[in-house]
Amino acid sequence: QGVDRTTSLVLRDYVRPLRTGSVERSTTALAEIPLGDLHDVPAITASLGFEHPETSTRPRGYRLLSHVPRLPASVREAIVRHFRDFQRMLRASVDELVEVEGVGPSRAEQLRHYFDRATDPLWDPIED
Repeated sequence: QGVDRTTSLVLRDYVRPLRTGSVERSTTALAEIPLGDLHDVPAITASLGFEHPETSTRPRGYRLLSHVPRLPASVREAIVRHFRDFQRMLRASVDELVEVEGVGPSRAEQLRHYFDRATDPLWDPIED
């Protein structure tokens, strides 16, 4: 996966609020920060849409879901919208996954298996 794609996925995971164009605006804002100022936490957090440098945030799950084979983008979006939190998504049962639009029993089993493997500290999705 390229650096641009990874950057986009990280921003989709963390940029608040996530609205149309917010990832692109954040990418542009980050690119405009002079190299010597990349240690400036307030400048970086402001470019990501955070009001305060100590604002806590949790990933949405875009990076992990991007590695799930044959998972359509519309289903990835539905999963993120449904769970709204990466940890909730990782803990979801097969029954909870089936509640997501576009996720049937077979895909729910596949996702549950994938999430189980993803929580294994020795697992590397890039090598998979």
